[in-house]
Amino acid sequence: MYNSRSALGTRSNNDLWARAIERISPQDRNSVNFSYDQLTILTNMKFEVEATQQKCKDNRWHLRRKNGEKIILRDVFAKVVKWIDIFKQVGDTVVQYDPGHAALPWALVRFILQATVNDVEKYEFVTENIEFVSKCICRCKITEELYLGGDATATRQLETSLVKLYGAILIFLSTFKRYFDQKESVQSQVTVIIRDKKVFEGLVNDIREDFDDVHEFAALVRREDECSRYHDLKRIIQEFNNPLERISTQLQIVQDNLEASKRKEMLNWMSDTEKVPYLKHHKESKREVLAGTGNWLLQEAIFKRWKDDSASSLLWLHGIPGSGKIIEEAMKTASKGLMPRPIYFYCSRNPAEPLRSDSNAILGSVTRQLSSLNATSDLFPPAVEKYKEEESPGGTSSSLDVGDSCDLISQLLDLYPTAVIIIDALDECTGQA
Repeated sequence: MYNSRSALGTRSNNDLWARAIERISPQDRNSVNFSYDQLTILTNMKFEVEATQQKCKDNRWHLRRKNGEKIILRDVFAKVVKWIDIFKQVGDTVVQYDPGHAALPWALVRFILQATVNDVEKYEFVTENIEFVSKCICRCKITEELYLGGDATATRQLETSLVKLYGAILIFLSTFKRYFDQKESVQSQVTVIIRDKKVFEGLVNDIREDFDDVHEFAALVRREDECSRYHDLKRIIQEFNNPLERISTQLQIVQDNLEASKRKEMLNWMSDTEKVPYLKHHKESKREVLAGTGNWLLQEAIFKRWKDDSASSLLWLHGIPGSGKIIEEAMKTASKGLMPRPIYFYCSRNPAEPLRSDSNAILGSVTRQLSSLNATSDLFPPAVEKYKEEESPGGTSSSLDVGDSCDLISQLLDLYPTAVIIIDALDECTGQA
């Protein structure tokens, strides 16, 4: 028989996870163990997730969504590590930190990751949504410490919405755990999960809706209380919103052992910047944009989801010019060492610059930019090898054609943890090789 006092120990009435447990069904409560130590869970879980992240990186594991978008699994697990680190950091900041607080959801997250890590393709729906759930747990811990305990009139509503969200998270996690605890074979479990996937999608949607409610009530509390007492926690929430570090140290130590003149020759073979000066085009575009123009785009939910997503995807912007602003934002992130520099090209049907609408020239410029971390660093092996292949006695091409560029771009992208390629005014490209 479940008993909240014996299962959870002596807890404060303000323990929102304990209150959330009281809200879930006996079936969900009976499927989980409540005896966990949060600090041990988080420490062990971080080591395990980091090992899984490295495994995904070594094997280049990915999944595909129904729409064809490729989910980079190393990126998904890197995010889980980030949420664990921030959650622990919040715990170290709060004076009255209870090491048992919120241990249960982390224990369930850990269980599910352990159960699915060796079969990520079969459990693809689990993997991506576990990262989202980890994010919710982390963000709500910050929200609790920032906004609860004050005198704002919306505090009670925020507290209620947090309990409701925690209940939705526990239902989602315990439902999955019941599937894995079934006595049937692993294969039959997979069949059940696939068959009832809509049920799990509904549970995730419940979490997303409750998560939005928490944000709404937190905003109301924030307007009443600027939380000046919590500078450290504000710093942490800023870190929460910072982009994930997506640059590999392996890319930074590449050496091509080439003379500067030979490296320049190879770069010009891919794209001659005197003929296609992409840097100059960006500077010209910046000068034409008024300060502050396009900032709204950077705050759009769709843009934020695209920027932070772990899937390979296309964002198509039509109408109002804004690519220059996106390029600048990506450059700022790259300057902090969080990701490689953005790759970009400004198309134009200007008769004075015919190469700016030529697909061969566009792809050549993209290839050149991808071939090294920056304009002065060494070239990556695929670019050097391709040039030497063309330079050999059997080689016939004096420059890259569309096919060569596409092949080389694909090889170079495999080296990057993530890459952002921005083509401005693509409708002005002729599409001819």
